[in-house]
Amino acid sequence: MRFSVLGPVAVVRGGDAVPLARSQRRGLLALLLLNANRIVTIAQITEAMWGGAAPPTARKQIHSAIHAIRAGLREFGAEHVLHGDLSGYAVRVGADELDLADFQRQWQQGRSAAADGRTGEAVGALRAALRVWSGPPLGGASGAFVEGARARLEEQRLTAIEDVIECELVLGRHESVLIEFGHLADQHPLRERLHGRLMLALYRSGRQPEALQSFHRLRLLLAEEQGLDPSRSLRALHDAMLREDGGLDGAMSTGDWWTATPAWPAFTPVPSATAPPTAVRPEGGPARTPPRLLPPDPPGFVGRDGYLRQLDELRPDPMADPGTTPIAVITGGGGMGKTALAVHWAYRAAKSFPDGQLFLDLRGHAVDAPLTLTEALSRLLLALGVPAEQIPARQEHAVDLYRTATATRSLLVVLDNARTAEQVRPLLPGAGMVLVTSRSRLTGLVARDGAHPCALDVLTPAESEAVLAHTIGAERMRAEPDAVRRLARLCAGLPLALRIAAANLRTHQQRPVDAYVAELDGDRRLAQLAVPEDDETALRATFDLSYLALAPDCRQLFRLLSLVPGPHFTAAAAGALARTSPAQAGAVLSALAEAHLLTEPADGCFAFHDLLRQYAADLAREQDDPVALRQALARLHGYYLHSADGAARVIYPHLLRLPWPPVVDVAAETFDEHGRASAWLDRELPNLTAVITAVPLPQNRADVYVLADMLRGYFFLRMLAPEWDLCTAAALRAAQADGDEQAQAAVYLSIADLRWRQGAHDDAIDAYTRALDLCERCGWTEGEATVVGNLGGVHRLRGDLRQAADHIARSLSLNTRLGRLAGQAVNLGNLALIHGELGRLRAAHDMYGQALLLYRQLSSRSGEAVCLTNLGEVGHWLGDAAAPNHLAAALVVHREVSDRAGEADTLRCLAAVEASGGDLAEAQRRAESALALTRDCGDRRVEANTLTTLADIHHRRGSHGVALEMYEAAATLSRAAGRRYAEALAQVGQAGVRSGQGAHDEAYELATRALAAARGAGYRMVEGLATVELARAVARSRPGDACTLGEQALVLLRETGHRPGVAAASELLAALAAVPPAP
Repeated sequence: MRFSVLGPVAVVRGGDAVPLARSQRRGLLALLLLNANRIVTIAQITEAMWGGAAPPTARKQIHSAIHAIRAGLREFGAEHVLHGDLSGYAVRVGADELDLADFQRQWQQGRSAAADGRTGEAVGALRAALRVWSGPPLGGASGAFVEGARARLEEQRLTAIEDVIECELVLGRHESVLIEFGHLADQHPLRERLHGRLMLALYRSGRQPEALQSFHRLRLLLAEEQGLDPSRSLRALHDAMLREDGGLDGAMSTGDWWTATPAWPAFTPVPSATAPPTAVRPEGGPARTPPRLLPPDPPGFVGRDGYLRQLDELRPDPMADPGTTPIAVITGGGGMGKTALAVHWAYRAAKSFPDGQLFLDLRGHAVDAPLTLTEALSRLLLALGVPAEQIPARQEHAVDLYRTATATRSLLVVLDNARTAEQVRPLLPGAGMVLVTSRSRLTGLVARDGAHPCALDVLTPAESEAVLAHTIGAERMRAEPDAVRRLARLCAGLPLALRIAAANLRTHQQRPVDAYVAELDGDRRLAQLAVPEDDETALRATFDLSYLALAPDCRQLFRLLSLVPGPHFTAAAAGALARTSPAQAGAVLSALAEAHLLTEPADGCFAFHDLLRQYAADLAREQDDPVALRQALARLHGYYLHSADGAARVIYPHLLRLPWPPVVDVAAETFDEHGRASAWLDRELPNLTAVITAVPLPQNRADVYVLADMLRGYFFLRMLAPEWDLCTAAALRAAQADGDEQAQAAVYLSIADLRWRQGAHDDAIDAYTRALDLCERCGWTEGEATVVGNLGGVHRLRGDLRQAADHIARSLSLNTRLGRLAGQAVNLGNLALIHGELGRLRAAHDMYGQALLLYRQLSSRSGEAVCLTNLGEVGHWLGDAAAPNHLAAALVVHREVSDRAGEADTLRCLAAVEASGGDLAEAQRRAESALALTRDCGDRRVEANTLTTLADIHHRRGSHGVALEMYEAAATLSRAAGRRYAEALAQVGQAGVRSGQGAHDEAYELATRALAAARGAGYRMVEGLATVELARAVARSRPGDACTLGEQALVLLRETGHRPGVAAASELLAALAAVPPAP
């Protein structure tokens, strides 16, 4: 008997097929074969076949289909293969009877042989595995699960093909790889491992330009479709090809550097110790380490051995298909120890996941609203090292990016406290392993996604006693064994209840265990506790006993802490709630943690278990005056507002913010330097976001939009688009509910800033226009000045310099009239940018100098750093000897304020200075460091500028192919972002390279396009440089025209003061003059 799913779903014996007339029957059989030798329950079958839309007759249809399949098998005497009982059905097949088992066995044999260096044997096994396939998988089958299962199977096939290609390259069969597999690049345009192998085959076949072009196409597609750069490994391969690295030649082995990178699956699970780095490390920057986000391993974890073994069995094999992701769903009631089991096993298995461990609390059963998909994806992607700027705003794109970022990493993802399968499914990674904890059974995840259920029961009596013994000590156990057994029984085997009871006994060392048990077992709770299945009753009894043992001030703060909207709180926040000092509040928090009523997931940060938070909230409603609770919440909001205001004044003092009346008598954090202020905002962001996004009481609505406005500068610097979006949406609702036009204007200003940073210029202009209308209606002149100035900034990026200058000049006039130095500094800097692009370099230099003085007067270090960088760059163009000093000072400040994009931009400018001085090796080192840093932080503007600078350096060094590739990449990035100035400058560089390569017609076309763009926008400096290249392009064919063009360029560039351009035009004219006239 032969069963097939890797092609049409079929059962064949001796050449004859079992009749399966309907697609639904084939789908049901396929589901059972994919879960061969395991019972699939009726509920799981229902979910798999119909998703969430099962008809009333679902069970009847299942039984009917099973009957038909069994009847078909009976004709071949094989009805015993289909086994059923009251719970569900299973197909029993031998290892050699199912094509999927054959494929996976031979595939793994091939990978193992490759890992051992037996490459020829590996190719044979891998090709044998692929020959098992007879067509698209699950052919003729229907059911809700089919599409997802088909995609997973196809992923396995593609990975096996990539393994074959890898082995063939090891054997040096580059040409045959291209002939057999080259067409797959078009069929799978975003598959990085496949493209990397085919690039190498092209390179080895002497087709370097095609290999580089392949990389370029892939990079464009990734940027357009997923907002993502190629992996570090692929970029490293590309860079090695540009350098014509000798290590890429000759036969390969599995120890070569390109197989050792963690970004692609390799035969060797541990990277080679001799492997060189995969990317240039940013100057002065640390190497990125894998994410390790697990909370602390629960102390005193005992028991659960069977569950731990169950999880061990699911652990993926290092040689396993990277597209296969084991999922374990740990379920059980509140306080059952689900999270403790998941975290403890995660630490125990950490070495199996070298690319990191992610942990995310989905808040599915918490008092707070569940974590949104946008928030969840943002946190996961940031933890994976995706720059905030590259996280897509649309959820489906963010999901695609997350799957891509995890597709080939050996990661463990722990999704804690889930409510539904729908909440979990978009967060399933592309590879690795997933642990999900939930109070719900998540049947859909088991049925549709192949998750393995792990339903926790209460601890056994022996395990319960072991938990108590760990805390209260063996001596007390031996002294009162009966009382300890009774206590374990009263706690109903719940780990949380046991830990709290043990903490109470540890706190009162002299108290007999028997007395504590009598108190727990007595009073009015005895009747409820007589039902052993009621674990919530046992918990409430334990909670009550722990709570009543607290001092009055501890009880009060415990209740008040339930008002905190965010996931954690510090002593300072608790002090604001209780109107006490942080030191006093800290002592109470420590006491609550000691009593196991709070946890301390990080030093100085405390949090509730969700059940205890609900318990505290119930107590507050029962015992506290509602007015007093509202006043406590107002004090907490005051703490966050004052602290955020203090951080904003240090980090971005020049930024306009909404006026607000400070809360009286609220202690807040104070900051004397940028680092502490940034660290506080980073740590408190989840709490600040929770304050903003929680549904506010009418009297608290102003807190929402004022706090959101305070974070505008922080969001701008960090580019945290998902959080920014959430906060502006909540702030707009609150401002509109209050009818506050000034607050609405501030929110639209923030929305516009976000759209500007995202490159959505039309949306930004729309939002700025709405903000401007509101400012004018409510008479907020400061807001009007800021909005008009920012409108000018967007128009500058679009190439409309006249309109940009008009807007910024109007803003400067308003800010001058108001005496707002911060606004004037911003305006002067933006006007200087416009003057620079117009070729008025001396005016730009003077304005940067004025802006610098204002930023220093305002103590704005971030503004000072930007001005110093721009001053240094323009000064270099003008031949100012102080330019290198300005850039060196800027580099120090950018690093001080942790502005990585600013640091990269400054390194780029320093590279240009060093190249002009003739030190091309040092210039290249600086520029490469800048490029790596800007790609790491995700700033596309600086990346494009850096590519142009690096291309200039390679052009000077004679590496024309490398230079052209980088100019093209810079032009593409700039065009995608609508940055016409940068695109034109890159085209000028392209023209220069093509002239040097003798492609004069193409050079002429490129220079002409750049010249047209420059003249259309008024970019005088770029116009002069483009004219130089136009002259160079026609120098051989029309020397007279070339001289005329060179003279025109020289006049233009002298007017701008651009010394490097003047030198280039003069050198060209001298060369033309030295050529003897044609006879």
